Amino acid sequence: MKRFLLTALGTNNNSTVCKYLKENCNNYVVGTDIYPENYIPSSKITDKFYQVSSVLNMDEYIKELYDICLKENIDYLLPVIDEEVYAISLNKVKFEDIGVKITCSNSKSIEICSNKLKCCKFLKENFPLVYIKTNILSENITGNYPLFIKPINGRASNNCFKINSKKELDLYQKVLSAEKYIIQEYIDGDFYTADFVNDNVNKKFYCLIRQELVRNKNGCGVVVKTVKNNSIEKLIKDIINKIGYTGIGNCEFVINKNRVYIIEINPRLSAGIDYSIKSGFDVIKAELNMIEEKEQDINTKFLYNKIFVRRYETYEM
Repeated sequence: MKRFLLTALGTNNNSTVCKYLKENCNNYVVGTDIYPENYIPSSKITDKFYQVSSVLNMDEYIKELYDICLKENIDYLLPVIDEEVYAISLNKVKFEDIGVKITCSNSKSIEICSNKLKCCKFLKENFPLVYIKTNILSENITGNYPLFIKPINGRASNNCFKINSKKELDLYQKVLSAEKYIIQEYIDGDFYTADFVNDNVNKKFYCLIRQELVRNKNGCGVVVKTVKNNSIEKLIKDIINKIGYTGIGNCEFVINKNRVYIIEINPRLSAGIDYSIKSGFDVIKAELNMIEEKEQDINTKFLYNKIFVRRYETYEM
């Protein structure tokens, strides 16, 4: 039995991970979140729960996780939201010195992925065919409408806006901190997410793509279909290797008139990781095998052309 610490326990992806670790492997699981225990349904199946500071207070946040790791004799720390992944990657050595293994890539690769402006510049320089035209919001913008505004550092489609006219653009440039946002050409089409594990130990790359047939306002697919596309899987692998990213991540992209445009690369588990697990892609096992430097033995006969639907449940706490 291994001992795991999961951050941001209240997120969709971590409820899946928590169930997996308890039901499939009977591990000892500790959860943390900025909200109290009775706000987090997944806390019902953890062995221990701790309410912690926000990662925005990074020093205090890292100290609290460090103390929990010592107290609970944690073997693995699994951060799952962008800000926490980056903060923990900066402190990897601190945790490794007390025997805790971290399930995230190096901080340099995470910064390229998390920072939307840096990621777009990387794609423009290295993979221009999949690049979406991007500027800082404060710069002069040329191009046809609609356009799309999003934070340079953001997630869950928070504070993202579709712009349909010059009048709307002028308004948003006035009310937003323009240096903290990017503006892009708006690409319409079919939206996809690819969950992947890039195993640098065994030199293996695993990837499963799903088309998002229905998306919610946070940009998460609530009705999806798994698909096989070798050329796109290779494209994602090439991009990830060029960045120097290892481990679990996901890539969002849109296909318009048979052309692929990369929306973003997220250095973490996707919100729809449950779809991949139900399709036979054992993402968590692949990540743990890599960290433990074990030979990969996961099933690679994924289920394709399957439709999955997400629903929400009610819990009494």
